[in-house]
Amino acid sequence: MKFLHISDLHYSNDYQNKGGSFNQVYTKMTNPLIQLKSVINQNEKYDFILVTGDICEYGTVQEYKEVKSYLEKLFNCPVIGTAGNHDNIDNFEKGFNALFYVKEVEKLKIISFNSADKENDDGMINEETILKLKKELAKETDKKILLITHHHLLEEQFVMKTAINSDKVKEIIKQSNTIAIFTGHTHHFYVNSLDNKAYFTTGSLSFVVENENEILNVYQQPLVNEYKLTDKAIICRPLKHKEKLLLVSDLKV
Repeated sequence: MKFLHISDLHYSNDYQNKGGSFNQVYTKMTNPLIQLKSVINQNEKYDFILVTGDICEYGTVQEYKEVKSYLEKLFNCPVIGTAGNHDNIDNFEKGFNALFYVKEVEKLKIISFNSADKENDDGMINEETILKLKKELAKETDKKILLITHHHLLEEQFVMKTAINSDKVKEIIKQSNTIAIFTGHTHHFYVNSLDNKAYFTTGSLSFVVENENEILNVYQQPLVNEYKLTDKAIICRPLKHKEKLLLVSDLKV
């Protein structure tokens, strides 16, 4: 099986009126759906697409529907998403899929669980979600399990904090027959393992921020992960396009 993992599109059909601290970046960058086409082989066939959050920049229901419809038509396969801290959670549910969502694709069970929280940009996996995840993972199945969520779960991965209750979730995952976890949020490619379960974070289809001696460089460098799943392994191949500088900001000023 082959599948694609994309994240952090921050899509909008009207960036000019979004405002916020990243407005200068959004108005300079290329539409993320166009960036996606720059890194993929459009003749490649995938069995499904994973989208790990920040799909829209506080999107409307219509914007979530636009992104999902675009991806389904482009790839002609199921699209499974999760919400991020820049998503409008209510509109995501109405326009994309449920916050806790289970999709079976051939020999796989894909579980999307929510880490986005309206009060915490760093994320929180609430007790209701933890209970649902624990129950779903406890069910008997002959299918291999993939998990997707927005916020990263490994503290050593990035300077930003992990989501509240990440430790509880990691313990549940360790005791399950999950084979891989997929996240977004950081806008940086990362590969590791969680108790011998593969762990992947893909890059962003919007922008990347690098802090060099308190000088923020904001780039457009689209990166997505392509995977090949065999009986013995998950093989990850990052697909990326050349970078473009969008903004330089001096934090010392």
